[in-house]
Amino acid sequence: MMLFVVLLITAAGLAAQVEWKTCTLAHHNNERRYGIPYPARAEEYDVQLIDVDVHNERIAPGDHLEATVLFRVGEDSRVLNHPRVALGVSKDGMMIRSFRENMCQHVECPLQPGEEYEYEFSYHIPEFTPDGEYVVETRLKENAVNIECAYFTITVETEGK
Repeated sequence: MMLFVVLLITAAGLAAQVEWKTCTLAHHNNERRYGIPYPARAEEYDVQLIDVDVHNERIAPGDHLEATVLFRVGEDSRVLNHPRVALGVSKDGMMIRSFRENMCQHVECPLQPGEEYEYEFSYHIPEFTPDGEYVVETRLKENAVNIECAYFTITVETEGK
């Protein structure tokens, strides 16, 4: 399933468009490769990204990147019992920082088919972060299975430049 969403956000009082794109997920067949059985595969999940609100496209070092993600679990999807979010920040193709978070700390779990959910996150941009454009990638996972992935670009800029 390919998903492309163009978002309208407000940053410093000015409207700007942020393009969210889905990532290509590389599904490893670990059962065949290592003899490790997984209870489910990505095809057994159906999650649709409905809307994303990035609260601050341009941020200064030391600020927080904040966003709200609205998504729906499809009617024919498996239940997501242990959903996790993996967030990665990269610059020029090199991963700078990443973290993982248990989604059940923010939404009621398990995630049921046919239901919509809203997930909010805040990510601290360290004070020592150099100015420039960064790619933020978010992945929704259930156990070791990548279910959905999207990315967008933010600009880190020291105030007054």
